[in-house]
Formats: sequence, C-alpha cells, structure tokens
Amino acid sequence: MRDFYLQTRNKVYYAQLVDHSTGRLLTAKSTKKKNRDEAIGVVYSWLSQGLPTKKNSTNRRNIKDVLQAEMLIHQIRHAPDLSVEDTKRILHALEVRGLVVGGTVVGTAESELAVDFLRKFWDYKTSPYVQEQRANDEEPGEAHCRESLRRIENYWVPFLEGVRLDEITTDLIKKFGVHLSMVGKHLAPATRTRIRVAGLTAFRWAKENNFMRPDVSLSSRRGAGKSKKTGVLTPEEMKALFALNWANPKFKLANLVAATTGLRAGEIVGLKTSDIGADSIIVRCSWLEGFGEKLPKSGEVRQVPILPMIRGLLIELASLNPHGNGFVFWGQGKDAPLAPQHFSARLKDMLTEMTLDGKKGAEARNEALDHWKARNIKFHSWRHFFAARMSDTLPDEKVMRATGHTTRAVYLEYADHALDKEMLEIKKVAEATFGKLIGDERSLLSKGSDFASKQALLGTACPVFSPPGTG
Repeated sequence: MRDFYLQTRNKVYYAQLVDHSTGRLLTAKSTKKKNRDEAIGVVYSWLSQGLPTKKNSTNRRNIKDVLQAEMLIHQIRHAPDLSVEDTKRILHALEVRGLVVGGTVVGTAESELAVDFLRKFWDYKTSPYVQEQRANDEEPGEAHCRESLRRIENYWVPFLEGVRLDEITTDLIKKFGVHLSMVGKHLAPATRTRIRVAGLTAFRWAKENNFMRPDVSLSSRRGAGKSKKTGVLTPEEMKALFALNWANPKFKLANLVAATTGLRAGEIVGLKTSDIGADSIIVRCSWLEGFGEKLPKSGEVRQVPILPMIRGLLIELASLNPHGNGFVFWGQGKDAPLAPQHFSARLKDMLTEMTLDGKKGAEARNEALDHWKARNIKFHSWRHFFAARMSDTLPDEKVMRATGHTTRAVYLEYADHALDKEMLEIKKVAEATFGKLIGDERSLLSKGSDFASKQALLGTACPVFSPPGTG
C-alpha cells in the first residue's frame, strides 16, 4: 500500500497520507510546491521527521500521533449513535488531559441560556426548586417568587443575555456585582443584596444539581452598607397627623387601622365586613395584587382587638361599598379591593402637608419630602409604632398575639380559654394608648352628607394606582 497520494490545486501539489491500519486517506495537506519532485521530497520529510504543527513552524508532530487523532475524529463523526452520556465522557476525557475547559453537550441543562434557566427557576407553578422546597415544607411564597422574577428580568437578564448556563464563572458573578453597583446605585444596599440573591439562589441550585461547572464560587456576600431601619412617628406626630383634614377619609381610616392594630397593608385591604366582630376583627387573609387572597404572613388566622370608634368607621365604609363584594376598603373595580399602595402614597402626602404647615413653593415641599425620606417613615411604620407603644405596657408575647409575630408552636402554648381574657387586656391597653391620640371621630364625612355624596367622594378619589418611577 502506498504511503501517500499527490494531487494539484491551482498548480500547487497537495499530499494525502495513507493510514495503513484502516486504508483511509487523511485530509490533503499543501506541500507549497509546484514542482512534483520537490513536493515528493517535502512529503518524505513529513514521514521521517513529522508534520509541521503550524505555518512556518519548525515544530513537528509524529505521523503516528496524527494518524491516531484522525482515526478518533473519523470515528466520532461517523459513530451511528452517540448518547448524551457518551458525549459527556468524551468531553471529560479531554478535560482530564487538560485539552479543554468545560464544554457543553447540546440538549442538556447546562447548554440552556442562563436567562431562560433563571426565568424557569422562579416560575412558581413549574419551578423544580419550588417543588423540592414544597416537599420539604419549605416552599417559598408565590409573592416571593414573583418579586424574585421581577429582579431577574430587571437586572440579571440584561447582563446575561446570550450567556449559557455552563459559561457562568466566578469572574462573571463578580462582574455582575460591579455592574449592579453602577446601574443600581440609587437602590438601597438591602435591595441590591436581594437582587444578587435572586440570581445566586438559582445558580447555587443548578450547581448542586450538576447543571453548572463545579468550580464556580457563588458566595452570597452582601454588598456594602446595612439596610435602613424603619422609622417610627412619635405619639405627638401621630396626633398632629390625624388632626389634619384628609381629602379622602378612606385613606385616613386605613392609616388609623394600621396605627391602632398593627395590621399590614395587605391584611387591611383584605378585610371584609364578615371579619368585623363586636370588639375585634379576624385577620383571615392578606390581599396580594395579582394573586388575590392569601394567608397572613404568619400563616395563621388571628384575632385583633379594635377600638369602638375604628369599628364604627369600618362598618360605615363597608356600607358604602357599591360593588357588593364584601370588601371594607373597596376600590373602583368589583373584583378586587383598593390597591394598598394608595395608603403609603396618601400618608406621604399628609406627612408633607404637616411639615409644610402652610409654607408654599417647590423648595419647601422638597425639604419636607427629604425630611420624611431621611427618617424612613412609610406605611409599614405604623406596625412598628403599634408594637412599640403597646410594649410600653404589655409584655412582648401578648403584643405578638395581636401583631401576628408568632410561630405555630407558640400559638399552641396558649389554652383556648385564656384567649378571651388576653384579648380583653390588649383591647383595654389599646384604647388607653391610642384613644387620646386619634380623637373621637364618629363618621367618615360630615353628618349632613347623604349616602350618594359619601359614596361618590370615597370612590372617585381612588384612581388606578401607578407607582412613581416605574417609567
């Protein structure tokens, strides 16, 4: 059998070496010679000294090594059925030899685009992560998944567009941190941390399930800075705030409920007429925009004492509901209550008005806004206010009964017969603590207002909420 064959291309001689073990011809290689005898001389130098490894290079490869590599390539190309596992083993063998780093097999999880994986990971209904956590009684809430997905879309997706899961490296994770510090410099440190964690949680799960390279470091080290502590109004500030004339009494009532019961915004808008008792309300659910009624954050239904005046105002507001859907804090639509974001927005307006105290102009208004922003006063501050004021008189465990800051184990420690007595004690303290701060308001509007006028005012002042800065 001959060792090689010659052919010409554009008057230049090319040689095809012969693999004697298989009889196959190797890929033609240029001798760079136009003279046949000179070309044959070049080929014999290859056979004796080896093939040049690069153009104009003096380094040469042994012909046997070249033939073995060609045989391997031929076998891989023409193998009738290479499974995913076979392909992974081939890549692993090359990796062990130090010839490749990583490598992706088409159709495997690691070949998926990182952004597609992240979206699937935080899809509450289909996520394998959520299913695993559910099996371990550690299921993340639907709201948490939705918020994590929002963070993924806003910050991770633009950064990782086109990157495959197996291309995620420690260096890329670090670069995202730098990127986030630039595009998210207006965000609070705690918010930036939550954005990072949304991605790192998913990637950590992928790594544990061998969908990513094992050498990737996924530290959830927090960014610099600490989360700003929620501010709390003083009793004097609360009294002054509720002495103001609120344009829509519905929002004043929502803030009064939060201040005197410690209820969360979602729990307030989720209240229905049937939840209002003679001297308490039953917190059965929390309303979540886009999802509807959910269990309260603690996972437990709870009973909360309520001031008689507040109860009367709630009953009045519920009686003005034009939709017949049972919600106390009704909005414009019949299928949902008022959006809870209104409570915080109107509180901000009234705090600003209280600080201005008659002053006019944009500069004075901006100073007022900056003052409350610096103090970090928001609607959730009422929950802190309630807990702080009640703790002045009652032990923590009793205040926790009203706020819902409790575990099921703690809840079961209390005998049923003790609850009524405990609620009565909490009610008396609440009346003594808050009664002198909120006055004695017997009606949402003036007594001269007819039913239609009350309903119109309370309804038309509730436009569809559009959070600031969402454009």
